[in-house]
Amino acid sequence: AGGATYASAQPLPTGTLFGAYAYTTVAIGTLTAVDVTAAMAMPGVRRVLTAADIPAGGANDVGLMPAVFGAATTEYVFVPPGADVGCVGQPIALVLADSRPRAQLAAKTVTATYGAPTAKGPAKVITTIAEAIAAGSSFPNIPNGPSHTPSLSVGDVSAGFAAADKIVTGSLDTPGQKHFYMETQVAFAEPAEGDAVVVHCGAQGLDFVQAAVQKVTGLPMHRITVRNRRTGGAFGGKIARCIHVAGCAAMAARVSGRPVQIWLDREEDCATIGGREPVYATYKAGVKSDGTLTAIQISIYNDSGCIIETSFGDMDMALLWMDNAYYCGAYSATTDVMHTTLPSTTAMRAPGVVQSVMVMETIMEHLATALSMPADALRAANFYKIGDKTPYGEQIKYFSLDTVWSTIKTSADFDGKQAAAAAFNKANRWRKRGVALSPIKYGLAIGGTQGGCQIHVYPDGSVQVNHGGIEMGQGINVKVAQTVSYALGCPLESIEVTGTNTDVVPIASCTGGSTTSELCCAAAKLVCDTLNTRLEPVRKANPKAPWAGIVGAAGGAGVNLSAETLYQPPPGPMSSTFDYFAYGAAISVVEVDVLTGETELISTDILYDCGVSLNPQVDVGQVEGAFIMGVGYYTTEHVQYDTSGVLTSRGTWDYKPPAMTDIPESINITLLPDAPNPAGFLRSKASGEPPYALAMSVHFAIRSAVESARADAGTSGWFSLAIPADPAEIVGTCLTTDAMLTLK
Repeated sequence: AGGATYASAQPLPTGTLFGAYAYTTVAIGTLTAVDVTAAMAMPGVRRVLTAADIPAGGANDVGLMPAVFGAATTEYVFVPPGADVGCVGQPIALVLADSRPRAQLAAKTVTATYGAPTAKGPAKVITTIAEAIAAGSSFPNIPNGPSHTPSLSVGDVSAGFAAADKIVTGSLDTPGQKHFYMETQVAFAEPAEGDAVVVHCGAQGLDFVQAAVQKVTGLPMHRITVRNRRTGGAFGGKIARCIHVAGCAAMAARVSGRPVQIWLDREEDCATIGGREPVYATYKAGVKSDGTLTAIQISIYNDSGCIIETSFGDMDMALLWMDNAYYCGAYSATTDVMHTTLPSTTAMRAPGVVQSVMVMETIMEHLATALSMPADALRAANFYKIGDKTPYGEQIKYFSLDTVWSTIKTSADFDGKQAAAAAFNKANRWRKRGVALSPIKYGLAIGGTQGGCQIHVYPDGSVQVNHGGIEMGQGINVKVAQTVSYALGCPLESIEVTGTNTDVVPIASCTGGSTTSELCCAAAKLVCDTLNTRLEPVRKANPKAPWAGIVGAAGGAGVNLSAETLYQPPPGPMSSTFDYFAYGAAISVVEVDVLTGETELISTDILYDCGVSLNPQVDVGQVEGAFIMGVGYYTTEHVQYDTSGVLTSRGTWDYKPPAMTDIPESINITLLPDAPNPAGFLRSKASGEPPYALAMSVHFAIRSAVESARADAGTSGWFSLAIPADPAEIVGTCLTTDAMLTLK
């Protein structure tokens, strides 16, 4: 009774076919032929679909960008013979069988032949940003099409470096990351009456899925219904990467006349969904002897994979968030989006921001080392002040980070933790402790989005709410229900929030960017305002009646108690990039085994400015989840491809998302009190993405511990600590030699 259902658990009718992909096995070349003969002979196989089976009126393309912009933005449903291969793992066929295991087994028997690549794509396999830079392989901006901001600058950087007392240069290589959501990519499609199709898909944006299905099948959108009750984790991976599976399932259902389910297994999902973009950056920074920044110069590159998908937008995010919390009057940054022969990378929780903020924080650590100044003091000395302008020209009108910073240093006893770590390190040669304090300033905006909501109030006082957002563990349905309860004055337990459906609330914006909860709550509040206006005469006539009595009287008077809206947030001022900033800080303490590289997270304290939280329990949970996801990125998760472009870290044997033992032994999360946000819905702030970057505190705490081990080994000064800082990296960076292990 009462289980939570997901797209992968959708009840399947009798006669359902199960789809399994056959994929390209080379990273470059031209597909010349696909042989499905062996697959068709396998038990239970009903059909094998290829590019030749795209229905009349449909297109062999599920890409987010219009095909008119060229091959870089086209994503085939199936790579057709004669086309260039972009990577290992592009679909070339779909086996339809009477069971999932039979379909998967038969898919492995599909073979393909390949010819030499054409001049359209890379001439050789490219698996790293460094190789792409060397080959000059990048995606240029397309006139009147996809583009990104190539540079950002303010002030005289040359003069800033001339005025500096210390100048540092360096580079940082930040890796990719797999989404590793609980529910892998899945879609179930079934033909419906009137030459229509219904698609159940664990997507973040049903409008994207509907558009992809329309493109592939050729059906008009009013014959395409997309539904999603909830998603089993997404983190950005089901914005655009889900549309391939959904579009293909719908096409297969239309061609076969049977319901079709496509559900990727874990290794298949890891191998074909590119995940977070790797980012490489070089930097140069100057500072006065008192710690004042004089100039910063950064070049940043991301790996888009074999097509442009979200990488242009993610690069813009990297560029605009890169300043983090610091004012520098002379600042220059350039960007480039690189073309490799790997699966398309895509948005992932705080896309681009995680890496670019890490670049800035690495600069601050490097400068602190050069000045022999405590890193926390250098950071605080360069915090923005009210009235300062960012490199993108936005004036800082509210800045709570200085309060957050000073408060957490006191409440979490930062100085005491540092002193205790120093004493521990002095007494121990082979185990070292490190402490670090990291800040975040994270811009948020909901302009350019839209959120629909429909509410029905029934005669018994129960309330049904339909909205365009997707529940994926972030508590959006709880916040919307609370908003409706607050606005209508009805009991929370009388409210039911339904699943998301395009035939109920169409053209809603994709759920992402941390702000969809605010968007849907605002839409729900507008609908409630309409209902309250209709109920006002009834309430005046029955001032002491309970909610159910008011509704009953309204129904008897013929009051329409159904209403809907499509809410489009008003645009902010032209001088503003963001509606507001979220601020936070984290202090982490770690203990490192110098000989094995094992890291123990002893404690983390986080103070986060969430405005007036709509639901503190939900928001604290979001802070926890984002932080732990970041811990995995900085310490354990290592995406690895071989030189032929094959992913070798396909599952948990080789890829290590954070587990129970990676959670700090003590984790204390506090929301900043008395910090209303006038620009947020009901004075709140988003909480889903900003805290992710605070996991940098773990990385820098490990670095501090390693620094102590290096000092014992007779080495001092700046050094690079790779991401992730896994045991092998830690052991190598501690510089332990065999001679040090000899008993004397």
